[in-house]
Amino acid sequence: MERQLDRTTAVPLHHQVSELLREQIASGRYRPGDLLPPETVLAAEFNLSRATVRQGIATLVQEGLLRRRRGVGTTVARPNFEQPLNTLYTFHSAALQSGRDLRTIVLSRRLAPANGLVAERLRLCPPHDQVLEVERLRVLDDAPLVLECCMLPAERCLPLRDADLSRPIYDLLEELCGLIVTSAHEQIRPVTLSSSEAARLAQRRGAPAFQVERIAFAGQEPIEWRRSLICGDRYLYSVDLQRPAARS
Repeated sequence: MERQLDRTTAVPLHHQVSELLREQIASGRYRPGDLLPPETVLAAEFNLSRATVRQGIATLVQEGLLRRRRGVGTTVARPNFEQPLNTLYTFHSAALQSGRDLRTIVLSRRLAPANGLVAERLRLCPPHDQVLEVERLRVLDDAPLVLECCMLPAERCLPLRDADLSRPIYDLLEELCGLIVTSAHEQIRPVTLSSSEAARLAQRRGAPAFQVERIAFAGQEPIEWRRSLICGDRYLYSVDLQRPAARS
């Protein structure tokens, strides 16, 4: 590695460090998720100061090619998970189509009163109606990506209380309840993570995230209200736009 550095050129050494690390990532020496050697080890290999190596690494962190994790070190960033917004989507189907590994961990499930905003979103009547509240963690390629809370009308969705909720909820609604999700209304806003949210998503407190709220409908009936927190450094929304036809 030291022989590849050109100490006679005007190109700064920290920039050369960035380019060498970039080449090693592209060649597969360091793969997505791999932990980079400590800065002291890299400094010894390059025969450079630790400060120069740190500056070279910082460039790749800013570009999103590397990721610093407190208590872990610097890892090669995994590719962003891209979600097109052109049609009704689910994380399960999107991961399947892109060949990524998605696991779902059920954190909690409970019956709760349908009060306030929940009742409004699902058109329920408090205090008599209840919701089935399900909290799940979606793990993409062995790293937490989404923390979500799903609320469903208990009366219509009671078979889900004892179901395997690590499976896609829309599949379960169809199989067990005879309800087919036909449309959804979704709102997306940028937020920062609280301490408890960050801990579950293996992020730092205050890290950027997307908050996505979705109301899913079976025909005209709202059947799910879902609030998701998605890691902002690994998720990418995309949409194809067309210019409206010119008026004659």
